[in-house]
Amino acid sequence: MLLNPEALAVDALELEYLIEFELKDVFNELLENATPSDYNGGRPPQRSYEQEISGLDLFAFTVKIDRFSVPVYLKFSLSENVLWLVSLHKNR
Repeated sequence: MLLNPEALAVDALELEYLIEFELKDVFNELLENATPSDYNGGRPPQRSYEQEISGLDLFAFTVKIDRFSVPVYLKFSLSENVLWLVSLHKNR
């Protein structure tokens, strides 16, 4: 699930990929290449205050993949069988 589709679409344009067709591939590639040292979140993880995912842990990573010339910041949350994509943009 996408927490804020509009913001993710703007960030996709900045990274120069088509969110409609490439988001799944981009996300999978980031997860496949993420290592424990790429973790950029709190310990323990921060909790979300967004209504849809209130109280869920937020997991943040900064990952470098060949697809992009810059490191990418990725934040997501997990709820039972649902992965919520919160952020996916150039690392700022």
